[in-house]
Amino acid sequence: MSSFFDYLAFQAKCKDTPTALLARARDDAPTPRDYQLSAVESTLSASNKSMVIILPCAAGKTLVGVYTYLRESLELAPNHGRTLVVAHGPSNALQWKQQFLMHTTLPDHTICIVQDQNDTLFCKQTTRIVIATLPMLTKQNPNSVVRKLRSYEWQRCILDECHEAPTERYGEIFKWNVKTWTALTATPLRADGNFCVISNTIGNELSPVSWSTLESMGFICPLDIFKVGCPLDDQWHKMYTSRKASAFVRAMIELYNPIKLATAYSLLKHWTEQANASQSHDASESFVPRSTVVFCDNLELLHLFCYYAQIPVVDGSTPDRQREALFADMRTRRILAIGMSRCGDTGVDIPPISRILQLDALQGSQRQEVQRAGRALRIDPCKTRSHMYDLFTNGTGHETHAWTRVKFLQDQGYVAQRFSPGTTLCGSIQTSTLDATQSDGGDTIDNTASSNPFITDDMRRWMLHSILSFESRKSKEDADCLHDKVLVDKCTAQLQELRTLERNHKARIASASGSIPNKIGKKNSFLSAACSRRNNAARDLRKQLAEAKQSLESKRVSVFGLVTSHMSL
Repeated sequence: MSSFFDYLAFQAKCKDTPTALLARARDDAPTPRDYQLSAVESTLSASNKSMVIILPCAAGKTLVGVYTYLRESLELAPNHGRTLVVAHGPSNALQWKQQFLMHTTLPDHTICIVQDQNDTLFCKQTTRIVIATLPMLTKQNPNSVVRKLRSYEWQRCILDECHEAPTERYGEIFKWNVKTWTALTATPLRADGNFCVISNTIGNELSPVSWSTLESMGFICPLDIFKVGCPLDDQWHKMYTSRKASAFVRAMIELYNPIKLATAYSLLKHWTEQANASQSHDASESFVPRSTVVFCDNLELLHLFCYYAQIPVVDGSTPDRQREALFADMRTRRILAIGMSRCGDTGVDIPPISRILQLDALQGSQRQEVQRAGRALRIDPCKTRSHMYDLFTNGTGHETHAWTRVKFLQDQGYVAQRFSPGTTLCGSIQTSTLDATQSDGGDTIDNTASSNPFITDDMRRWMLHSILSFESRKSKEDADCLHDKVLVDKCTAQLQELRTLERNHKARIASASGSIPNKIGKKNSFLSAACSRRNNAARDLRKQLAEAKQSLESKRVSVFGLVTSHMSL
């Protein structure tokens, strides 16, 4: 199917299909792109009508799933079965439902988002699309909802973020009664190298368009990547290179490097001041503020930085309602910056952003780097380019991980530029080197102790104390874990002994139970033989008695005859 107009022509041919639940494309829906429809056509023309579709971030993978359902429902109507969509989280599930309602004529009641408490809604005959979240489907102890989902026959299963499918718990979905599959991902990457398991299970991989092609066509925003290497000051470097420093202390020093945090704070402050200054200009010279997301995997560091930067935080414990309210404020530019943990990598509908500031990441994870970079690729009228700043500590493992993470993006044609903010704690940073939006190359970021809380002596002492406290706490936790492990091993050994004793006891009981009938049988045989001998002896005695009686009678007759004959004489 080469274009959307071909799809409309195909839909027109099916207008007389006799079914009330037939889904069609809405007339007022945004027109899908050619590469999206090409992916749909390739999927349905495959031998098993299944495909692993790899599209760049912000390229519209959701629409590929939506139009796959539309095309298949037109071909198979009225015998088209139900479709199961496996979303990454609640926010992602709601996004899928919104896309189905936006692009199809399906009524709201025919699309059901399954939760733990609504175990009867998707059982209705009118339900055509069931959207379930990955955490619910991969519970170790499945509830009645999951058991019902497993018992159904599905026409198609759409796996979003399918790069997680090779995991043991996620892989159980492949055993369900599903006829055809559509797997979607932007990052065909796994640290264990098992992404090939998906193609071996589902079907061939398809990458209909490259990142550079989408950028040249204007479908994704151009991205500049800056790798900002920050040195350690003398005190921290001496502590880092000390022989007494444990691996945990070195990792914390890399993470809490004051120069790195001061650089991030200075950049964020400069962007905020720039946005505030633009609001004072005339309407003809108005400047639309650009939003920023600060990514940090370490929650303690994330909350520390956001507290001093005075920006809100979204992590795994943030309620959905509060998170959506913060995102709504970002869309209206009431909030220009927000801090996010690893929960913002996937499954969350983040508003279009212009800058990404990364303080901590998952070591050398290329998948996480691509997912976070994709947050800045979404097209927005308020921006022409996006920027990603990855801050790390020079000469450490963080630097190695930083350059490992960006390899996939470099393979897609992106260039990662290295930048060093300076070697002194109170140096200045030329923003023209970092930010392409600056019109005046002479602007500098004030990185003095009076304006940056992360380079004060008190803050540095507090962070060093915190690192040592973390080590002490971690050592105690490790000791507790070791004690618990020893206790668990001891209990396990005792339990094993009890189980061995139980098995031996059961074996003795079984042996004794088997020997009793044998003994009884032997005793019965002995009694039978004795009874037989007794009976034989009694029979012999009776026979001898009868013979003796017969002999006695014959003798009596003979004597009587002699007496009679003698009396007659």
